[in-house]
Amino acid sequence: MTEGDTRVEKENKKLGEFGEHTLVNVRTIFNVNVAEERVETNASGRIIYQGWAVVGSSEAESVWLISQLNYDGNGFFKERVWAEGEDTFDKIWDDRATYNYSY
Repeated sequence: MTEGDTRVEKENKKLGEFGEHTLVNVRTIFNVNVAEERVETNASGRIIYQGWAVVGSSEAESVWLISQLNYDGNGFFKERVWAEGEDTFDKIWDDRATYNYSY
């Protein structure tokens, strides 16, 4: 195990201490495969749905954090809203189009 592996292992242990939201932050900061990410794009190639869950999670499990990205009339990013208005890891990726999205 290298020094970098040790750091990542320590960060992974911290996930339980700080809750699931840290999961996405650790993945982003350290670029490790802690979180599974899914995206759906529209015909223009813009991301419309983005979701995260623990690696190995099924898309049918209620363990996903899902957001919808909205764009203005010119195609510029406007806002990110959350499934059922909650930024919690309890949604089903397969059902992303059926949720109501808000802040």
